[in-house]
Amino acid sequence: MKTFQIMNDRHQLKISKLIFGTTYIGNMEQQQAFEQMDTYYRLGGRCIDTARIYSNLEPTDKRPSEEVIGEWMEKHHLRQEIVISTKGGHPPYGNMNASRLTKRELETDLQQSLQALKTDYVDLYWLHRDDENLPVGEIMETLHAFVEAGKVRCLGASNWSIDRIEQANQYAKEHQLTPFSASQIQWSLGKTTPKNMSDETLVCMNTENYTQYLKKQIPIFAFESQAKGLFSKLAQMSEAELPIKVKQRFLAADNRDINLAIASKVMKLAQQYQVSPAVISLAYITCNPLTAGAIIGCSNTKQLEDSMKAADFGLSENEVNWLGD
Repeated sequence: MKTFQIMNDRHQLKISKLIFGTTYIGNMEQQQAFEQMDTYYRLGGRCIDTARIYSNLEPTDKRPSEEVIGEWMEKHHLRQEIVISTKGGHPPYGNMNASRLTKRELETDLQQSLQALKTDYVDLYWLHRDDENLPVGEIMETLHAFVEAGKVRCLGASNWSIDRIEQANQYAKEHQLTPFSASQIQWSLGKTTPKNMSDETLVCMNTENYTQYLKKQIPIFAFESQAKGLFSKLAQMSEAELPIKVKQRFLAADNRDINLAIASKVMKLAQQYQVSPAVISLAYITCNPLTAGAIIGCSNTKQLEDSMKAADFGLSENEVNWLGD
């Protein structure tokens, strides 16, 4: 499994290039959830990405994903081998524009995460959303206290703009605090926007962001890294048969032609290398000039096993650039 580094002055984390995503794992039957994590671990994966709100936000959710992960790690005695990446500070259900970044709210979220995960520290702790009306200083002071207390090793910003990350890190530098070491945004070979994703609080990769990330070399966790299965599904069914969410996000009027052209390139490389479109789409991120890992979320073990074939698969720089053009 290829890896990359996330670090600060105190800690250094080795992150699997393929990161196990757990948005819905709490809503699976426990046997199915454990089987997926077993498979990810068996195939070399060592980083699990979760959040306080995963399977713990909507009224229909069964149980928090963090609880399932905690029980799985405890059962197999794997806490020391797994890099745990979790998030707090998510807005409340039904009000995505509300802010939840006060010291008290973040302390509560972190403590609940630690309890659910059955651990006394988190390797990588993210703020799930930003509130640009808040000064970055008070936020970074709160997060630094988590690191000082030994409850968090490294910090990350999820769905923050690069400008705000830079402001936060400048404040941290000036006040000798722990900076953000990574960014988590929506990034896949398929092009989309927060509007297409039906959530204006998200940050999606675009040309401007890509240029800035390349310049700043901020490590990225890419979520929805397979464009909700767009390329794999197009290899199996017609455009008309695609799920509604896939079409809304990746085949809307403003991105349909672009993404169908990309799909043709993906199919060509998949045929050339005799791998699935999923492997090609993941390799675009794992082999990119940007330091990045792809978060993968699969509905069944068979899909996970196929995606994990990208763990050591390589594309050349020219192929990556060709796919991204």
